[in-house]
Amino acid sequence: MRNNRFHQKNCDNIFMKIVKNGIFCFFLIVLLILFQILYAHQHRITTFHDKTERKWIHTIEQTYELLDGTWDDQIGSSSQAIFGYQVSRQKKYYVAIARRREKAEDVLLTIRPESNMLQESFQFAPYSLQINNNLDFRGVMDLDMDHHQELVVVVNGNYGKRIFIFPLLETIQPERFLMLEIYHRIQFQDLDQDGLTEIMASTEKNGIPQPPSIFHYRSGELIPLKNADFPLLMNQYLIGLQTKKRLYQFVKNPSLQNELLLAEMKYYIAMEDIDQATTQYYTMVAQLPDSGADRKLPIYRGKVLLAYAFLQNKNEAMADTILQEAVHEFLPENTPKGFIQSQFNAEKGLLCLQQAEYREAANYALLALAYNADNSTAKQLQEWLPKQ
Repeated sequence: MRNNRFHQKNCDNIFMKIVKNGIFCFFLIVLLILFQILYAHQHRITTFHDKTERKWIHTIEQTYELLDGTWDDQIGSSSQAIFGYQVSRQKKYYVAIARRREKAEDVLLTIRPESNMLQESFQFAPYSLQINNNLDFRGVMDLDMDHHQELVVVVNGNYGKRIFIFPLLETIQPERFLMLEIYHRIQFQDLDQDGLTEIMASTEKNGIPQPPSIFHYRSGELIPLKNADFPLLMNQYLIGLQTKKRLYQFVKNPSLQNELLLAEMKYYIAMEDIDQATTQYYTMVAQLPDSGADRKLPIYRGKVLLAYAFLQNKNEAMADTILQEAVHEFLPENTPKGFIQSQFNAEKGLLCLQQAEYREAANYALLALAYNADNSTAKQLQEWLPKQ
């Protein structure tokens, strides 16, 4: 009996020790996690920012949420979006990208050396910025190689991304230039090692990456560049596309297969190889069913792409012929002539949009709506037209 009590008491003692040790370990783990979080935040601030910037960071965060800035691959972290610069050897100015806590609106803050006060210089609305998204660039660079730094910020609109560019002067205002807002990702890189930064803007169609649009930024405007002048980048794109084709070759999804073939058509058009793009079109047509919507829509989209290829090659007459044929074949036989002309104008406007001929695109949209006020393609075209 006494042995049983002694045994029970030992068991209880062992159990209490286990419980106490468990609680101790739990709190130790919690403290380690908290330390890791606090240290990581402090590490981020002390690594990237000087004493004055750290002071302004604490001031800003009383009212705003300071957004992430430039990502550093070597450190595996990002600075906070506050940047210092000098104008004519004066004291240092600061700009910061932040979010209002009460309204969740993104703003550009400036700190002038003479006033030593925060000021909201620009509101990004109706655009927004993503938080902790290391894919969206926001930082300082000499984008046009004029020996003056610009603050470059990727923002999100209703249909996709675009960029804002702020020359770092005494007064901060964005440059006014036209750019589509349909991009899935925007990157900056000197692709051909000539000292100029290329802007690569990519889209996706049904999850399939499309050939990128490539630009230079000069004298306050975006200059479209030829994809064919960047063979290494385009070869990487084609390899990625062909890899997807191999992955999906056994997937019974005709629309996905067509999307891959159309993307490959766009690649050859971007590389100014109309013959190969045409071959790709007929390869797709040979795989389509004999009739029905699953045949009509891919053929329509393929012919519109061929029309764009000829328009890009300065053969507008051939482009118009192919486009008229595509619209006539796609629309029902009893479609009124005015509606057919409306759709032709809407599609022609979209081709001009891809050519960055924005005024012509706007005019074609108006023509399309004059023939058919309910033309959804024309309305979409007007929505996509870039605003300054």
